[in-house]
Amino acid sequence: MLPAGPFGALLELSSLSDVQRCFAWVERWRARRPGVLVDVVPAERTLMVIATFDDAGQRGLREFVAALGDVDWAASELAGGSAPAEFECVELPVEYDGPDLEEVARLTGLGVDEVVALHTGTEFTVAFTGFAPGFAYLTGLPEALQVPRRDAPRTRVAAGSVALGGTYSGVYPRESPGGWRLIGRLALGAPVLWDEGRGAPALLRPGMRVRFRDVGRGGGVAAGGGRQVRAGDDAAGGEVAGAGGDVAWLRVVRAGPLATVQDLGRAGFAQLGVPRSGAVDRGALRLANRLVGNAEGMAGLELTLAGGVVELGVGRWCAVAGARCEVRVFVGGGAEGSSLLSPAPSHQLIMQTVPGTAFYAPPGAVVDVGPATTGVRAYLAVAGGVGGVEVLGSRASDLLAGVGGRALKEGDLLPLGTPAGLPPDIPGLGLAPSRDPVDPVVVRVVAGPRSDWFAQDALRMLGTERWEVGTDSNRTAVRLEGPALQRARDGEPASEPMVVGALQVPPDGRPVLFLADHPVTGGYPVIACAHPADLDAVGQSRPGTGIRFRMVGGWG
Repeated sequence: MLPAGPFGALLELSSLSDVQRCFAWVERWRARRPGVLVDVVPAERTLMVIATFDDAGQRGLREFVAALGDVDWAASELAGGSAPAEFECVELPVEYDGPDLEEVARLTGLGVDEVVALHTGTEFTVAFTGFAPGFAYLTGLPEALQVPRRDAPRTRVAAGSVALGGTYSGVYPRESPGGWRLIGRLALGAPVLWDEGRGAPALLRPGMRVRFRDVGRGGGVAAGGGRQVRAGDDAAGGEVAGAGGDVAWLRVVRAGPLATVQDLGRAGFAQLGVPRSGAVDRGALRLANRLVGNAEGMAGLELTLAGGVVELGVGRWCAVAGARCEVRVFVGGGAEGSSLLSPAPSHQLIMQTVPGTAFYAPPGAVVDVGPATTGVRAYLAVAGGVGGVEVLGSRASDLLAGVGGRALKEGDLLPLGTPAGLPPDIPGLGLAPSRDPVDPVVVRVVAGPRSDWFAQDALRMLGTERWEVGTDSNRTAVRLEGPALQRARDGEPASEPMVVGALQVPPDGRPVLFLADHPVTGGYPVIACAHPADLDAVGQSRPGTGIRFRMVGGWG
């Protein structure tokens, strides 16, 4: 068992069959102890368990570790069998006419028909998921079909493409970049691999068996191996039938560089390739919601750097938290076609305030959240919460995985929920109205599961050097500039699960600190893991801001 931050543990096993046996045991344990572990993520040789982000989660994780130590892994009910018999077998029809099919035949020394016969004659097992929601790594590929990935990945691989990569086969659930060899594509009539409207959105889940069926040529390829398209999918935050009647709504007048609907995310679906996502600065969203009387986890707007402008169709209490900025409220003149960068004479300024204060915006008011003077992200909460595309119990917009709503744009209409009552009188909330990161930001870390992949002084350097936030940073990760951390080993570890706050180190030696939209699995070694509570300030740090890591011996 290897440490993975305060709320995670990485279990390292000797084989894929052991991973599958351990995964089955953990799922049975979770059923007997509900609420202890929120995510269990299998990979090729590892299994990640993740608890809730609170003190109860740490206690639950210790309970799990104690139970794990008492398991007799040689017991008959745990021994043998790589895939439990109860896992169903899914058949996928394929047209074998992929652009790399002849190249695979050349690399393997087989004929094209022999490649197809071997692939269709194999029963695969879903070892683990990752890379994208619904993407399954299928094990069982015959050695004769094992070919290296392409030297240069394609920038665009069509949804439904059937591919080979190393020891695995797989099917791309949606259009994405990819470096695997493409041998075919799902045919018409194939089941959808990822459908957000389905009770179990991922068709292929760990432990399931998969067979491919050759349907010949000319049968027509499936229009989408990826997400099922449903009415309203293009709406960034849900459908509003119109701007009148009894519908409570909010209209986006100006979205700024990036505006999204965010709540506290969707824990519990990492094994399907879906990260938690949600607000980058979780504390700021919680504060804004408390100020207007919402539950802390309700959805609001995350506005980046230049802020944004919205029009309210109904009167509501509002609040902004996070980055320091100026908040102005206008009435009159209408918001149509106006950026409010230079208010028209017909606009009347009725209020000017700062983050950390609740204010009432009357019907038709325009709320202008100005550019951030410090920090990066401001959060606008509206009494009743902001509606949006709800996927897997959350309205968070995960831009990396493509789950939930998209980035907001001018003219988007978002529904508003029903307020629970008047905002509470909470003394002291205005004393810290905005997130003003100091320089350097101090982040607590513990040694990560792959710290042994690095030279002896690498952990020391991590904890003593001043790192800077790089320009290539976003909701997925903060790329850090500083000295290169030297490896003690060549190559890369097998892809394995990661937690939010993982410090992954690519071959150039510069750490990457993962934030809300991080990928579920990764192939570079993780040298350390940060405490999630310290990531709020990291998410508000602009390029050039200093970061210092404080190594701690454990999480009390």
